[in-house]
Amino acid sequence: MCAFEHLPNELLCQVADFLPTGALHALALTSRRLATVSYPFLYKTIRLPMPLERPKQGDNHILLFARTLTTRPDLADGITALDISINVAYIYMALEDSIHMGPMRALSASIVENIPDSLPLGSQRNNKAWLQQLCDADNVAWLGLLLYMLPSLETLYACFLNRAVDLPYHHLNVGALENVFMAPKMDFSLVPGLCGLKELGLQCVEASGEWCYLPKLERMWLDQRVKFMEHHQSHPSLSVNEISMALSTDVLLTQATRRTIRTIAFSGLGRPSPFAGLRRLNIDLDNYDRYLRWLDTEKPIDIITKEASGAASMLSARLKPIAHTLEEFYLTVAHGTDTRFLDHVKPFPVGTLKRFRKLKVLWLPQALIFPRNLIDTQSPELIQHNEPRTIDSTVLPATLQSLRLLYPTAEVHSWQKWILPKRVLLPELKCIETMITSKHGATLLAYRKAADTWNTTTTTGISERAVEYNSAKSGDGDFQTPNEAQLLFEIALRDKLIEELHQKLAEKEA
Repeated sequence: MCAFEHLPNELLCQVADFLPTGALHALALTSRRLATVSYPFLYKTIRLPMPLERPKQGDNHILLFARTLTTRPDLADGITALDISINVAYIYMALEDSIHMGPMRALSASIVENIPDSLPLGSQRNNKAWLQQLCDADNVAWLGLLLYMLPSLETLYACFLNRAVDLPYHHLNVGALENVFMAPKMDFSLVPGLCGLKELGLQCVEASGEWCYLPKLERMWLDQRVKFMEHHQSHPSLSVNEISMALSTDVLLTQATRRTIRTIAFSGLGRPSPFAGLRRLNIDLDNYDRYLRWLDTEKPIDIITKEASGAASMLSARLKPIAHTLEEFYLTVAHGTDTRFLDHVKPFPVGTLKRFRKLKVLWLPQALIFPRNLIDTQSPELIQHNEPRTIDSTVLPATLQSLRLLYPTAEVHSWQKWILPKRVLLPELKCIETMITSKHGATLLAYRKAADTWNTTTTTGISERAVEYNSAKSGDGDFQTPNEAQLLFEIALRDKLIEELHQKLAEKEA
C-alpha cells in the first residue's frame, strides 16, 4: 500500500494544494516530510485567535508566528491573507511547538537581524523602545510587525475589543509609537504589508481615515461598531471628526445603523475622495432590537427617510457624490427581522436613482420606489384608482439591467405590467425579481390571472422570477441564490403556463 511517506515531493505538493486546511494540519502532524512540503500551503491564509495568549503555556500566538517568519522568510512571501478575530477556529495549536522555531527569549534579536536593511529603523533608542513595547504583554506591537514581514499580503481582517494594537510609528513618520489604526499620517510605501492590500475587514475598531486611502484597496467589510476618524491639521479646533467608511471600488456596511450611515462622506472632506472609483455599494440595515438597546443607533426608517433636522432622505443626500460611478447598489434589511417599518417609509424622492447614470444592478425594498399601501396583492387593478406615479419614468435609471424587489406586496407579474408599457425608457432591463418566502412562493408563481405576461416577457426580453428568501444569509451579506429544486420548479411552471396560453390562443382561433 502506498503511503504519504513514499510519495515524491512533487506529488506531495499537488496533494497538499487540494486538501482542506484542517486535514493538511492533521497530516503534517503525522509526517515530518509532508509538513515540510506543505508549509507553503499551510501559510497561504493565516487565522489567529483572540485572545492571543495560549491558555496553558501563556505564549502569544502572534509572536510564535512572527518567530517562524524570521527563520522562514520564504513562508512570509507566500502569505496573502491574515485573519485575526474572536470568530476563527484555531487549528495551529498542535503544530506550534513543532513548526515554530527558537526560544521565546531570542525573539527580539532574531527579528532585528532578519528585518530587511532597506526599511528605516530609526535611531537605536527608538529600536530599543520598539522592542520593549513589542515584548510588553499589555501593549504589544505585533500587528505592525506582521505588516512589515508580509510583503505579499492582499487580505487583512481584524477584530479588536480594545486599542492595544500598536505599530512602530517611527517607521511611518517621525514621532513616538502610535496605534496602528490611529496614526494620523501614514506612508504606505514604507509598509510592505499595506502596499498591495486589496481587501480590508474591520470589526470593533476605531481607525484613522488614512486607511480609506490604501493605494490598491478594492473592497472593505465593516460592521456597525467601526468608526473612522479624520485628523485635520489645518483646523486644530477640529482635531478629530468622523469621516467615511470608504474604499476605492467596493464597500459593504453590514448591520448598518444611523451612526454608521452618518459617517459616510463620499465627497472626501476637502481632498480627493477615496470613493472616486466606487462601483459597488452594499448597505445592510440593522433592524435588530437587541442592538437598539445599547448602541447609539436609530431605526432603519430614520436612516432612509429623514435626517436629525427633518430632511427628506439621509441616503438620497449621501449618495449624490458617487452617482457618476456606481454600478451596483444593494440596500437590504437584516433577514428575519421585523419589516413593518416599511409600511411607513416614504419612497425615494423623484430622481434619486435616475441620477445614477451607470447603475446596472439594484436591490432594494419595494417601498422605496412604490408605497406599500397603494398596492393590493390580490387585486393589482386597484392600483389604477390610486394613480401612483410611474416607477420607470421617475425613479429607475435607463441603464438598469437587473432589478430585485425586497418584501414586495405585489407579485412579479404586476411589476411587468407597470414597466412594459414604457419599455423604451428601460432599454437595458433584462431581469425583474421579487424576494419571497417559501410559504408564499407557490402562490405567487401560480398566479394564473397574470399568465398573459409570460408571452409578453418573451417578446420584450425581460426575464422574471420569484427568488426564495432563505432562512440563512451568506457570509458576505448577500442573499443566498435559489436552490436547484426551486429553479427547476420555476422552469417547469413557466413551461406549463406557456403551454396553456398557446392552447387558449388555439381555441380562440378555432
